[in-house]
Amino acid sequence: MLLSLIRKSNTFTSQKSYNGFYQGNVENADLIRIKLSINLSLYPQIAGHKIHFAIRFLHEDSENGIVPDKLPFKLACC
Repeated sequence: MLLSLIRKSNTFTSQKSYNGFYQGNVENADLIRIKLSINLSLYPQIAGHKIHFAIRFLHEDSENGIVPDKLPFKLACC
């Protein structure tokens, strides 16, 4: 129930990653949520500390897959 309340505490905003990388700042958040089209066959790798975080998008086929130069996705910091 607590996790559900945290998830509902903020809405998604449209963002873009460039060359498969996105970096952001956030204060007073415990959770980062990402919505990404499943048709792209990509997954996010997230690293962060306190108020800074970085997202790197990787293709599930690391040898032959291509990550778009500009990748739209939705982000919510809850």
